[in-house]
Amino acid sequence: MNQAGAGTLARRNFDDKLREGSGRIAASADGAATKFVIPHGLGVQPTLINVTPNSKDAAAQFFVTADLTNMNITYAQPPPAGTKNLVWSYLLEFPI
Repeated sequence: MNQAGAGTLARRNFDDKLREGSGRIAASADGAATKFVIPHGLGVQPTLINVTPNSKDAAAQFFVTADLTNMNITYAQPPPAGTKNLVWSYLLEFPI
């Protein structure tokens, strides 16, 4: 295991190929923004993205997309303003 970037813990399978990344991240909401960009630093686009809200303010309707470097968490309505009030855990998987 090693740190892939921005709090992402990368795991390798038996032949040392990167297979998944996971982590926990917190962000502050301003009461207006609906999109939160979270760097995962894996350098590959995940084929499976699992994001779990771990705070009351993060537990609202959202969808997630990802690219080579970031996860994008987009809410249907802006979460309430607060400091580090949005907390998520995540698991990203990608082909080896």
